[in-house]
Parts: sequence; C-alpha cells; structure tokens
Amino acid sequence: MSVRFFSFAAAALAATLTGCLTQEQTYHLNPDGSGRLELAMSVDTSMMGALGGGGGGAGQDMGKEVALQLLRGTEGIDTWADLTHETAADGKTKVTATAFFKDVNKLKMSAGEQAGGASAGALNSSRNGDSWTVSMGVAGGEAAPSAPSAPDAATLPAEQINTAIQQAQAQWEASKSLVAPMVEGAKITTTVKAGGTVKKAVGFSKVDDRTASMSFDGTKVVAAIDTMMNNREIMAKALAGGDVMGVLRDQKLMQKTIMESLTDGQGLPTVELTPGSPAFDYAAEVAKAKNGQSEAFKELLAEAQKPKGGAIIRPPAGGSVPEKKKAPATVK
Repeated sequence: MSVRFFSFAAAALAATLTGCLTQEQTYHLNPDGSGRLELAMSVDTSMMGALGGGGGGAGQDMGKEVALQLLRGTEGIDTWADLTHETAADGKTKVTATAFFKDVNKLKMSAGEQAGGASAGALNSSRNGDSWTVSMGVAGGEAAPSAPSAPDAATLPAEQINTAIQQAQAQWEASKSLVAPMVEGAKITTTVKAGGTVKKAVGFSKVDDRTASMSFDGTKVVAAIDTMMNNREIMAKALAGGDVMGVLRDQKLMQKTIMESLTDGQGLPTVELTPGSPAFDYAAEVAKAKNGQSEAFKELLAEAQKPKGGAIIRPPAGGSVPEKKKAPATVK
C-alpha cells in the first residue's frame, strides 16, 4: 500500500465523517420550508492535525475555531439565536447552535476542516398539494450524480477496466484497517419535528405523529466505499475520467451512497407527511432570536466576519455588517 493512497483515503473519509464525532441535529420544520435547526456537536479536535485538518497548535482554542468555521461555512441562515463552544483538557470540543432558515432547501452548514468536515445533513423539502415530502439528501440540497461525470466508459477495453478496478480495490482493502478506526466511532442523529402528520417514513423511524428520526454511524461510511469500489459502472466511469480513485473525492456521490444504504435500496431516507399548522411561529421566533443574542455570540460573529489571510470572509447571517461591506463571494 502506498503512503500516498493511505493519506488520500484518510482525507476523503475525514471530509465525510470524522471519528469520535457525535452530532445531533433537530429540525423544527414548517410546511412552507422555513424552520429552526438545533445543532449539538461533540468532536475530538485533538486528532485534527493527524487527519489533515490543521489546528491543534499550542494555545489554540479549538472550540472557537470550530465555531468560527461553522459560522463562515454556513449558507441559507436567516439569523442565529446563539452559538456556544467549549474544549476540554482532553481535546474534546462541544459546539451547540440554534439557527433559523427561510428555506431548508438552501440551508448548508459545515464546521470545515477543524471538525474534519463535520456538517449538518442536508434536508430537502417539497410540496405538491396535500402531499409533503422531506428527504435527507446531499450538501446544498442538490441531487448527487449516479456516478462521476466522465467520458463514455464503454469505449475503454474491458481488460483495462478490470485491471484498474482490481488495483483500486486492492489498495482500499489494504488501507481499510488503518482508515476505518478513524471514522467508525462517529454517530449522527437527525430528527425532524414537522408542522404536519407523518404518513410514512423510509430510513427514518416514526417517533410520533409529527416526529421522525434517523441515526447512522461511521461504519456506514466504510460500507459506502466498499459499495462504490464494487460498482463496476461507477469505477469504470471514474477510470474513463482519468482517475479511478476519483470516487473517493466525489463527496456527493459518497453521501448519496451512505444515505441509500439506510433504506435498503429504496432511495434516500424520506418522510412523507400531510401538511398541517406550522410547527412554530417563524417570524416571532426570529425576532426574538435577533433581540436575544448574547454579547459573547455577537463578538464571535464579528470575528467570523473579519478578513482572514488577506481574503474577505462572507459575513454570516445574523451579523451587523452593512451591506456595502459584504464580500461578493464566499471564501472557505
């Protein structure tokens, strides 16, 4: 096994899910797609240097770094109610946050490299008359491709495809015993509390008439790579694109494969509902959140809005930076 491949595989897995990560995300969702996300994350940031996430230097407040990257890596937020962080002596970092969004389909949250790429799972919502569907998708609510975009793999010689796939699978098997322990201890739980009545849940478990929940751990990440490595069509297309290991770089494809593994081949985890009254008064709670932000959080927001490394950081939602100072593009 080459060191280069092991480093690449470790980075790919860390970008999807970091070991020693526990994350609970609860969506309070209204039928119009607006809602509130309550996020609680615990991650062993003492390992970030080994995983290529940087940080962990002497005197660095890793909890604060995770919090700042969460603010900077967030899109689609109307306002934050608050965000707190703390790091224990053993390097375990805890971050809690409450955020409001007008459209869950535009919500994207990421704690970036300081938490190994930990992010709030993408939730998609669609209405068609009296039918309301909520599904767990990929970052940004976008549809993941069935395979990496590439030239027609059918034009490649079968022997070349077979050899490349066998080599890639051998490399993955050789590195799995070292890579897998980095992610297998992770666990993510997603709960949807909706303004409607749950009719059917696939991948999710129905908790009550308005609530559904699902959990998965890091073993699903390793299993997803096994699945992709043994999918001839996916691997052949990656090879046609010039990089048979490109499947590990395609995070949307990996997330899609992980999510579909939770439903035994029935597609993405989904909750079907009959829309009802809103789960909460969005306008009233947003106004309350804006007026109730702590001074410590306001200072954190201000710091997240400052330029870093000569680049302008896009101000997170809920900040007080005038419009004329906002950057035209996001730098992560």
